[in-house]
Amino acid sequence: MNVRLFGQDEDRLINISRSDAWIFWEIINDSPEPPPVPIPVPVPTPAPIPTPEPPTSTPTTPPIKPAPVPAPVPVPVPTVNLTFVVTDSTTDLPVQDATISIDKIKNKTDMTGRAVFTSIAPGNRRYTVNKKGFKRTTGMINVTGEMTVPVRLVPK
Repeated sequence: MNVRLFGQDEDRLINISRSDAWIFWEIINDSPEPPPVPIPVPVPTPAPIPTPEPPTSTPTTPPIKPAPVPAPVPVPVPTVNLTFVVTDSTTDLPVQDATISIDKIKNKTDMTGRAVFTSIAPGNRRYTVNKKGFKRTTGMINVTGEMTVPVRLVPK
């Protein structure tokens, strides 16, 4: 294919040929000539890109499972020992076998009138002390650490 190039000061006639992916050209004349009438050169239009047809059936994707949530790790609550000392309010002698209830836990006093509760969590706790022949005694304590709770039972 011969192509005439027009420049500001001169014109050139060039032969362009193609071989595979290479384009070659050579200058046919190097002398200035009057500018020829431009000839339209057809520009090849690229072939349209085929659009894929939509699938005839919808593919099923397995549902996405959420990541497992780790089980909460229990945080140990600090606990303390709580000692009750139960005495007779009229004699000041220790009361043996009195039943003390705190947080649904029951314990009995020994011959010294003592009962020890282990692993009691800090906080407000209600207690009850019962012994046959004495009036029932109830109370509330705020457990903040190791404590001794004196209880005086009143005879009936």
